[in-house]
Amino acid sequence: MRIRAIIFGVVGLILLFALAACSQPAPSGVTSEELRSVVQEAVAQSQPAPAPAPAGPSADEIRAMVQAAVEGAVPEGTSAEEISAMVEAAVQASQQPALDPADIEKLVSTAVMESTADSPEPLSASEVQGIVSAAISAIPTPAPVVIPTPETVVVVATPEPMMMELTDSKFERVSIALPPPDTQNNRIWSGPWGILVQHDPYGETLLDNESVTSAPVPMLAKGWEVSDGFTTWSFDLQEGVQWDGGFGEFTSADVMHTRELLVRDDSISTFKSPWKTASVTTDGDYGVTFNFDPPMIDGTRLFSRQGGDLIIHSKAQWDAAGGDASAYDDAVAGTGSYRFSDRQVDQNVVYERVDGHWNGENPDFNELEWVWAAEDFTRQALLLSGRVQGANLSRELRQGAKASGMKIVSSNNQNNMTIGIFGGMYLNTGNEHYMGPEPFHDIRVREAANRAIDRDAVLDEVFFGDASPVAIELMTPFNEGWSDRWVEEFDEKYGYDPDLARELIAEYEAEHGDIEITLNSTTFSGNEEMPVLTLILADFWEAIGITTEVQPLDSGEYNRQLQQHDMHNKFAISRNSPIRTVQEGLRVFFYSLNHAFQHDTMDAAYECLVNSVDAQERDDCARTAGDFIFDEYAAVPLFQITYDITVDPVYISEWQYPGVGSAHPTHVHNIRACLRDSCD
Repeated sequence: MRIRAIIFGVVGLILLFALAACSQPAPSGVTSEELRSVVQEAVAQSQPAPAPAPAGPSADEIRAMVQAAVEGAVPEGTSAEEISAMVEAAVQASQQPALDPADIEKLVSTAVMESTADSPEPLSASEVQGIVSAAISAIPTPAPVVIPTPETVVVVATPEPMMMELTDSKFERVSIALPPPDTQNNRIWSGPWGILVQHDPYGETLLDNESVTSAPVPMLAKGWEVSDGFTTWSFDLQEGVQWDGGFGEFTSADVMHTRELLVRDDSISTFKSPWKTASVTTDGDYGVTFNFDPPMIDGTRLFSRQGGDLIIHSKAQWDAAGGDASAYDDAVAGTGSYRFSDRQVDQNVVYERVDGHWNGENPDFNELEWVWAAEDFTRQALLLSGRVQGANLSRELRQGAKASGMKIVSSNNQNNMTIGIFGGMYLNTGNEHYMGPEPFHDIRVREAANRAIDRDAVLDEVFFGDASPVAIELMTPFNEGWSDRWVEEFDEKYGYDPDLARELIAEYEAEHGDIEITLNSTTFSGNEEMPVLTLILADFWEAIGITTEVQPLDSGEYNRQLQQHDMHNKFAISRNSPIRTVQEGLRVFFYSLNHAFQHDTMDAAYECLVNSVDAQERDDCARTAGDFIFDEYAAVPLFQITYDITVDPVYISEWQYPGVGSAHPTHVHNIRACLRDSCD
């Protein structure tokens, strides 16, 4: 099927990220016989000398094998450095005594697939597998890893072998590979939600979320009260909680200080605007009150891990450093069950277990490591090689990982709504960013864009059936304003109809000329399918007469263009994660941050929700917004998913987390370890 061919073609897109979007001529087609010959010759030349107890090919030998195979398939003139960048992850991962020939075959297949993805006729997965299979079969099977007793577990990793010893039922380290956040530092105000993955292990919020239901529960606040029509939120704070690093006791002063960090002039935090609407007062060391104007309906979200960014930081540490923005850069105090230990930018962050955590959280691992890896294939290689014990993988790559014995752990709730946003929709009265008519301003083009998508095929081929269709952006049955009409009429208004889509585009182009659209493409943790989906949508739209160009961007530039209104004649796949309330969703996507469709109707609905606490009035205003989104084709509804991690069950038995983080895992103290003889 064509979608499957596009999925394999996405490797070329991933390489553009890895090579800093280098422009190279498209390679000429490589036949199966030619590629088979190249690989077999390379493998034959790299075979190690016979030995009584073969330990597998060395890193240099496998590097030579993969390098030669890729050199035979890339365009003439491609530099050695560029080729090396393409295959380095696969090569490093393959120098691993625990790998058998089947594992090495997957790694080499990946490297060859990367090198041929942009060919006029890309080879299929089965063709590449067959090409490599004969050559790899000559590689000797290494000796297995021996685990002599339940008390000691040895994991051989690369590039530096890592020992994991079980002492008092604690493993030494658990490593998880994730896409890197927009900014990598200890400054919680320096980026949007996605950066909080690096703060969550050591930091805590006033409220927690129960690990199964996600219901708000006490954390640094032991109780709270809401009054005066949701304008006043008062918190009783825990007593005796000590800051790591000797900075004294957690108090209300730390809460006030953290709020000030989030509203700094240089803050670009997601919730900067709501925090600026609040004044904060204290009642001694253990009481704090936020007074909001207008009312804050979404307080349990704002003050918890459910997307909230009020991760409390130490004022004493800040003051000891002279109140400078770099106060937390080298080390940052926390109250969590892990403490910050070390950071290597673009490589990893390491945290150490805190013994005797104040709330009884008791991690099974002495160290937690986030390993940053932007490319999906790199994260797969790190997992299969044993360098990490868990990885954020697309559903496409999970299939191979599961075949290699890995398993999937998922959030307990579907927390991630994937949607497409039409750029340049700056249509509300007086919007300074309006630059004249654009194709997406015409409802016919927006309808055609939706009608051109075979959502059933995408669900099967990209998500392997592991997702739920979305009928409308932002709205869910548990949110205000929900209408069953949007589901009942979805097929009639959004159903796959390429013939009608072509007619609508032809009508528009007869009046206004050809349509040329840029599709911005990036990936976020928890949304590994975004680059694939972008290519597939481009292909669907080309089929109905829209000219498209896919533009790969890192997540920082992607977000910059959205927030700076640089989206004219552009489209982007985005996410509503965690799934917001209607009021918060309108603020982020349609009002304040100006991500999507801006219109007077949406402004009025948002202002109604902000200013009203009457349940019926709020429901009516939310439904008005939903009707507008649905009837005006204001977005491209796609799929709703859980946040998943692919783990090695030899080392991780389970991980309970509710799915409330900003598309990143939370509740890291719940990562449970196991031994080979005690886990499936």
